[in-house]
Amino acid sequence: MTEIRTDPVTGNQVIIATERGKRPTDLKSVLPEKKVKKIEDSCPFCPGNEEKTPPEISRINRRDKWTVRVVPNKYPAVSMESSCNINDSILFKKEKGKGKHEVIIESREHNKSFFYMDIKEFEYMLKMYKKRYKDLINLEGIKYVSIFKNYKKEAGASLEHPHSQAIALPLVPKLIKEELHGSKNYFEKEGNCIYCDIIKEELNNNERIITETKNFLVLAPYASIYSYHTQIIPKEHKSNFETINNKLIEELAILLFDIFNRMGRLLGDFPFNMYLHTLPKDEENHNKTYHWHMEIAPRLSNQAGFELGSGMYINTVAPEQAAKVLRSVPTNCCNKKAYIV
Repeated sequence: MTEIRTDPVTGNQVIIATERGKRPTDLKSVLPEKKVKKIEDSCPFCPGNEEKTPPEISRINRRDKWTVRVVPNKYPAVSMESSCNINDSILFKKEKGKGKHEVIIESREHNKSFFYMDIKEFEYMLKMYKKRYKDLINLEGIKYVSIFKNYKKEAGASLEHPHSQAIALPLVPKLIKEELHGSKNYFEKEGNCIYCDIIKEELNNNERIITETKNFLVLAPYASIYSYHTQIIPKEHKSNFETINNKLIEELAILLFDIFNRMGRLLGDFPFNMYLHTLPKDEENHNKTYHWHMEIAPRLSNQAGFELGSGMYINTVAPEQAAKVLRSVPTNCCNKKAYIV
């Protein structure tokens, strides 16, 4: 099967070419046993090496020891002290790279990944995501906060110790602008949030749904860029991630545990990026049109000449097949506070 699909929100185009990829049965079906290494002497994120990082910004304790810790990035992409000269040239415009770049250390254990984290660890991590987002978005001159995770070198990680990052920016990134524009256009034509309509359609169709809880849906997006590309979206219309309450954080933690359990059993210890999209600051006019969501992008293949030269992607696993396979994977999820449907 070969077809060209268009993302209903951004308009980005993806070629679904299943004959170019491996069959799902060729992928790993069991996550290999991993010997957890609690401490690496040279790692700046390990317990006992706290002095090797810049001064701590925040932490969450568990049993009188930190379980999540936040520090400034030692090599920041942006800085509040940026001294760049502003250039408003028509052709060569530039502005100060003013902002903040933080590291969210997700675990005390040196090589513990999402495939081995427990539900409580996901919960603490999400609570820190919310806390850092709220603190950073309220800084003067900041318009957007990007929270993301790179896992393994192939996905852009430079250190093994489990961590996410938060970058506070003085502008709204192009991709977020495209989502805002696409969702607003749809609202003006149809009178509904496009994400809410996608949720209704997917619930009726059920082809691309991987799993769900009472308040969240996990699906393989219709125009998935990557093989096994996964989106997590609240069923109720919510434009701002930072409004999430503790009960929903607990439910989302269970869902993350469940989906990474499924994906790990199917794909093994694979590289991925995970990122959060939420409504930028001072964009209240999009409250009714935009819907926050998280995405998991497995990096099972590399971008090549066609992708770089055309701006289009080739996905070798159809979203419907990805969802079907992931639904069939047994999960060890223990649903004490929310129920996987």
